[in-house]
Amino acid sequence: MLFISTDEGSSFQRQSVSFTPDNLIFHPKEEDKLLAYCKEGQLFASTDLGRKWTLLQERVTKDRVFWSVSGVDVDPDLVHMEIQDTSGGYLYVTCLIQNCSDKMVTAQFLGKIDHNSLLVQDDYVFVKVTTGNRTKHYVAYQRNEFVQMRFPKYALPKDVQIVSTDEKQVFLALQEWYQSDTYNLYQSEPQGVYYALVLENVRSTKQPEENVLIDILEVCLHTVSLSEQS
Repeated sequence: MLFISTDEGSSFQRQSVSFTPDNLIFHPKEEDKLLAYCKEGQLFASTDLGRKWTLLQERVTKDRVFWSVSGVDVDPDLVHMEIQDTSGGYLYVTCLIQNCSDKMVTAQFLGKIDHNSLLVQDDYVFVKVTTGNRTKHYVAYQRNEFVQMRFPKYALPKDVQIVSTDEKQVFLALQEWYQSDTYNLYQSEPQGVYYALVLENVRSTKQPEENVLIDILEVCLHTVSLSEQS
């Protein structure tokens, strides 16, 4: 059951649905379009504010579904998602909400990715791939081809978390093999490929099964020149 309001919450209409939504994802620009994720891994789409629904895909990873980004993706009806294939591996795919059948889904990364690793944020798409005991992190800038992210040679990450993609650069928190509750903060160039160390031993509020939480605040400093008059 959904409750729909078209007057900013002054009144609501009951709307029966054939599934139990666990999470609703609203389109960032078009308020009548939304996605609904179910615990069973099903993803539904609506273009009329939840009155009618269409099943898009099954075996979708929770919290790894993203609407198109205005000014970066060409079609506003595009959906990015991480799905599980029939072999049990995970893929990064996209489709349009008007037709998201298996034949119309487009794989955007060549090969399988790690479970729960897809992130679409502003100009960037991030995934990671683990083979044996080695993990590689990849980034696609402005929907171009994926490139392996390059950290300094001395960095041996056991965890990498994207903190910010503002101002046409990436800030990420990288936890070295010897760190337990602290991270090192790295900054990239515009494409998000090469990284330099900015700040060491930043303490995180990360809890088990949660993402690292680090806030970055932009601070502007103004200098004032004073002259002494006699």
